[in-house]
Amino acid sequence: MTILNINHKQEELIQHLFEQVHERFPQITREEIGVSPEDKEHLWVYIDAPVTEDESVELMNYAGALTADILLDTGYWISLMPRFSMEHAS
Repeated sequence: MTILNINHKQEELIQHLFEQVHERFPQITREEIGVSPEDKEHLWVYIDAPVTEDESVELMNYAGALTADILLDTGYWISLMPRFSMEHAS
């Protein structure tokens, strides 16, 4: 198990990002936080996303815009990494 050194600001940004996406997609749940294997400065926030195929596209577009804003505004590279389970979506 990797122990991540996440500072207070990063945790605050992650929580706010999740809350914004959760507001639009209330069925998602936050799981663990990891790092990109290609860049240890890139944080990945894993979420369980039981959504339809159309919702998955909408979720990724919405989250992508939010994470781009975070990167431009703060310099922190944070991405939501959905674990889609479309077979459970209604």
